[in-house]
Amino acid sequence: MILVECGGVGLTTLAKAAFSAGLNHFVFVVYSNALVAILFFPLAFFMDRDKRPPLTWSMLARFFVLGFLRISVGQNCVTIGLQYTSVVLAATIRNLVPAITFILAIIFRLEKVQIRSSSSYAKVLGTLISVGGAMVVTLYKGPVITKFWSTMKNLEETDNIVENEIPVKDWIMGSLLFSGSCVTLSLWTIMQ
Repeated sequence: MILVECGGVGLTTLAKAAFSAGLNHFVFVVYSNALVAILFFPLAFFMDRDKRPPLTWSMLARFFVLGFLRISVGQNCVTIGLQYTSVVLAATIRNLVPAITFILAIIFRLEKVQIRSSSSYAKVLGTLISVGGAMVVTLYKGPVITKFWSTMKNLEETDNIVENEIPVKDWIMGSLLFSGSCVTLSLWTIMQ
């Protein structure tokens, strides 16, 4: 799991560098998925040849929905969001995927929460902590919510830092795009 997260952050960092150099995000999504297909198709074809169920129309429809959710919507939300914000925000909000998956599993009645169970208590507490942490990171770099907590000098410094790095409007748009990507990845995980 740690290796997967490190790989995801590394790919996000490379993508941000490529976008800064002028690469179109749609081209990046197509090239990265073509590379993955070329590398993993032969492996999957030969290793799972005997285990494959017969291909039906319902299975093809499910493949289409899974591909649409993860590739068309999810990856494009991430790549467009990277143009508005930073890699740090992308890596942080990505940690919301387990929490959103848990919430959606409860909504779809795939997961039951028993209040007196210690495992359910841990799941709910972990969800609250991850959502709270993502909100702190998003709002920390974003606009100042209330002016009562800071002096005017600190507010001016905070406003200058935010304006010099990334405009507040772009930061919010990027955060929303990353959140949309997390929701699609959670739906994709549930549908598998």
